Amino acid sequence: MANVFDYLSWRGDLRFEKDGFNEVDNLIFACLSYINYESVVPAAPSSGVTLARAAALLKSDNRLKQGGVLMPPYPELLIKAAESDRFRDVLLSCYVSRMDDTIPNQFAAVIFSLSTREHYVAFRGTDDNLAGWKEDFLMSFKDAVLAQ
Repeated sequence: MANVFDYLSWRGDLRFEKDGFNEVDNLIFACLSYINYESVVPAAPSSGVTLARAAALLKSDNRLKQGGVLMPPYPELLIKAAESDRFRDVLLSCYVSRMDDTIPNQFAAVIFSLSTREHYVAFRGTDDNLAGWKEDFLMSFKDAVLAQ
């Protein structure tokens, strides 16, 4: 069965201008929102960093470590996407990440800009840290949690 890594190998040479945004690109951006871009991707909308540059910076700082045992291989996906013609020049900006185990609250968002007119806003869900687990359990019986 093919996966997102196969997609990047097979169609990673097609830039968004040539072949528009699709469902698999949607999945890739959603997965990449789980990467910790702290101090790499600016919070300001007026500036940004390319996906290739973000991957290189995170890799050079040795910050592209696999998450906990329940997290998929998002660091490897970032590296593979950053090597592709399709994703390397996508601009990342407006990164925000908040986490508090005591409340509990976990929230993160980032904007992936395909062009000056096309943007993908990704809101990260909970991951496998304590705040995420607490929030997941709270969502099972509450109407809303703080991150929402």
